[in-house]
Amino acid sequence: SASCIKGKHPYAQEKCKDKILASDVPIVCEREGCGGLVKPNIVFFGEGLPKRFHDLVVEDLMSADLLIIMGTSLTVQPFASIIHMVSEKCPRLLLNMVPVGIRGPGTQSYGLRLMQAENYRDVMIRGSCDTGVR
Repeated sequence: SASCIKGKHPYAQEKCKDKILASDVPIVCEREGCGGLVKPNIVFFGEGLPKRFHDLVVEDLMSADLLIIMGTSLTVQPFASIIHMVSEKCPRLLLNMVPVGIRGPGTQSYGLRLMQAENYRDVMIRGSCDTGVR
């Protein structure tokens, strides 16, 4: 989905895709009197997350039955910290090309416990995300 950043008016996804593929960019809202730029309804690197994320993140993660971590370096906040916000009983699945977010062996530090004797909930499927989810 997409919307204009000025008036938050929805913009048809197929129409947006067609304009991008035709190099008809930037896309401008067609609503009369608006003229705001249209962008996908995603958060780009460097943009702030919506208030709703901050309002619900702790409650949502504490009630999670499984945390899936996909295609990441786990270096950008706040997502790098999310792996620590689920309950101690919540399994964590890493689908990634390389292991990331690993805690130091024998330490009390945060991190995934992959390949460590005290691991009881962390699993990794090494490879591309596309392959891992099939």
